[in-house]
Amino acid sequence: MKYEDEGIIRLRKEQRKEEYHDIRGEGVYIGDRFVRFSPRQIGSMATLFIPEDFIDMPQEVRLIKYPSQARPEEILTSLDGRVSFAFQMLEEIPKGQITVLALQMKELLHKANPSIVFNSEEMGTLSDGCTICMFDFENSGVDGRIYHMMCFAAWEGGVLHGTFNCPQEDEEEWRDAVWQALLTIQDQESEEQGEQNGTD
Repeated sequence: MKYEDEGIIRLRKEQRKEEYHDIRGEGVYIGDRFVRFSPRQIGSMATLFIPEDFIDMPQEVRLIKYPSQARPEEILTSLDGRVSFAFQMLEEIPKGQITVLALQMKELLHKANPSIVFNSEEMGTLSDGCTICMFDFENSGVDGRIYHMMCFAAWEGGVLHGTFNCPQEDEEEWRDAVWQALLTIQDQESEEQGEQNGTD
């Protein structure tokens, strides 16, 4: 009976994921929680869809989680602090070099921490035609293994460097929704131009 119950629960979860699979729609299930995403401005850099209940990470928490002075400019976190997105702008790079930048970052990460396990790489195209490059990996944190998804999106004026992280045990629940979110990144300047064209 126990195995039948587990099978029914698993089937219901799969059905829910099929019905609620688009973060730009009503929302998605992450674990047993229904999460709604909405557009969020990331400083003056860009906009993208982020879980509605995420907040700016409090300064005192930033100092603990990101002790380096080179901490990201924008950090958004879940209310329990277990899951976060972080963003910063890097210098502009030559067109077509985004994959080289991602490879260099992987090499730096592995050199700093050989225990890192890299999972996969993906390329995507944003709404403004710019390329986004993503890779994900796992490493050891203070409280256990941590899952990370890192991306680079390049456009005129700079490169947006984004990072997502959560406990490794939550990786399967978050991965697809996070990649969907990163694919909604839009350069702030491009978005403003689009709005102006729409009002002309």
